[in-house]
Amino acid sequence: MIKHVDDLPLSKVFDTDLPSFFVVPKYQREYVWGQSDWDALFDDLADNESNDGHFLGTFLAVNRQNASHIAPRYDVIDGQQRLTTLSLLLAAIYRVISRDISQDEEAIVERMLLRKMLVTGDAARLSPQESGSNRDDYFAVLHNAGLPLTPKPKTPKWMGNRRIERAFRHFGRLLGAHGQRNAKDDLWAARDMLGRVKRAVLVKLEVGTYSDAFKLFESLNNRGKPLTPIDLIKNSLLARAEATEGVTLDGVYDDWTTWLDRLGDDYSTQERFFRQFYNAMKDVWGLSIAGAPVATRSNLIRIYEEQIEKRLVDSDELHHPGLLTGLDLATEQYERLITLAPDAWETSELNRALADLVRSEGTTAQVLMLYLLLKQSERRLTDSDLLKLTRLLVAFSVRRNMTNQPPTYELQRLFMEVIHDLERLDSTGEQVYDVVLRRLSARSADDVDFARSLGGPIYEDHTNVARFILVQLAKQSMTKESWQDLWARDQNQSGTATYRWTIEHVLPQTEHLGKDWVEMLGGATAASATQLAHVHELGNLTITGFNASLGKKSFIDKRDRVDEAGHPIGYLNGLNLNSDLAARDTWNEDALTRRTATLIGKVIAAFPLA
Repeated sequence: MIKHVDDLPLSKVFDTDLPSFFVVPKYQREYVWGQSDWDALFDDLADNESNDGHFLGTFLAVNRQNASHIAPRYDVIDGQQRLTTLSLLLAAIYRVISRDISQDEEAIVERMLLRKMLVTGDAARLSPQESGSNRDDYFAVLHNAGLPLTPKPKTPKWMGNRRIERAFRHFGRLLGAHGQRNAKDDLWAARDMLGRVKRAVLVKLEVGTYSDAFKLFESLNNRGKPLTPIDLIKNSLLARAEATEGVTLDGVYDDWTTWLDRLGDDYSTQERFFRQFYNAMKDVWGLSIAGAPVATRSNLIRIYEEQIEKRLVDSDELHHPGLLTGLDLATEQYERLITLAPDAWETSELNRALADLVRSEGTTAQVLMLYLLLKQSERRLTDSDLLKLTRLLVAFSVRRNMTNQPPTYELQRLFMEVIHDLERLDSTGEQVYDVVLRRLSARSADDVDFARSLGGPIYEDHTNVARFILVQLAKQSMTKESWQDLWARDQNQSGTATYRWTIEHVLPQTEHLGKDWVEMLGGATAASATQLAHVHELGNLTITGFNASLGKKSFIDKRDRVDEAGHPIGYLNGLNLNSDLAARDTWNEDALTRRTATLIGKVIAAFPLA
């Protein structure tokens, strides 16, 4: 497996007598080290007072030399963060030494040594990963430091905002600080650090194939960012691809990139997909692994390692695609489940319903929806059938999130039981809805329990679900002409996206109520009691796009508020949800509790399990 294990000072890794090139393949992660990593590396080197070189860790490389390569070429599988950072430190040292106007013999020797460590001929010894402009930024840094490269690199746009350039500048500052701490100048600091870097030791593990490299990969992430299960699944997939007839490494890498583009860059979504894909299709497509009835975070790597080993390419069995085909089909459908379609009248009802499933915190139900989308043709489901099923899952999710019936830990198995029933009964068309409804209604809270939970402090206990419920009630009476996107977001000054329409407490939740409110509620004691008992109840909540302008104002001010153009922005804003508030002149405990009862009835009707 391992061809060579070499315990080398960095001066031998970047051997000036035997030029070699280190290439980070395109499927590796981008450069992700930040200031804390740069500081730790620099401090480790600066604080080492022994004559022995500081141990920098291990890097793993595949020897890709062949007849067309004059110099050895290594593909770096692990250790790219460390090699890139060390190269940037050497470039910063080179810039300081090359600017020394004395140009004494020592400076000339050091400059030539550094040049050979970083550049061979007119080509960079290290070629970082391409994505995120890493490679272009690195070549530009070398050029700007004064090192010769052909062709002459261009300075990429926004380069100064990215990590490669920031690391290079930061090392320049650290060199200056190193000199000051020792009452020396920048040139002394650069020479001192060069000696420390040259002596620093790296262990190079050299293997001959990607398969061997990926078998070692998991245990070699010494100072790098922690590998996630998704990283390890990718590595196993690429390692197996190289050894599989009819499959190419680049082809599988391109497939993987496509899949993650569909899933987005949120890790929790990626991980949830890989769990739900197995849970949805393990028995349907023959993916089941012994001892893994349900995919969890703890067994995810084992599940996919075994799948990759056994079922990478298409099976001869009917309707049992191989893992590559299955993941391609599944990520295409999963993208539909996680993409929040524009909340517009023109958006299809199915896409709006799929977005509602996410907004109602029903992502656990996506395991069943993924199955239904993948099996739509076989189950003879029209888009209207899928719309009806999605709305059923939204209703179930709202009820479950309000009542915790069934508890969270039972949900995944419940949806898997539904899939098992659909397969066992070979249900089609409207039969599918009947099977799903029967299973879910048997485990869900009934209307009595649902109403009881809706009557509590819903805002305090279930803020996100409360907002979803209020938005859905507000949309019930909207037409094409009156449609408003109540899920719209705006960027605030810090760059965070916040909802334009937010929950508004009719009776303010502020600790000190104004005089008008105290009088309307029958005095300070009654006002305090009403607020304490009911302020977070459903009947005291609505939504508004102008929450900040309403706040502590009196009920009448909130009702009649207008903007500078005279447009209503209070309870006269035209939302059907606010129609009862718009018709009132007072707000008290009786009015609040009556509205709570009315809205509870509307919510139960809006989210039926029938």
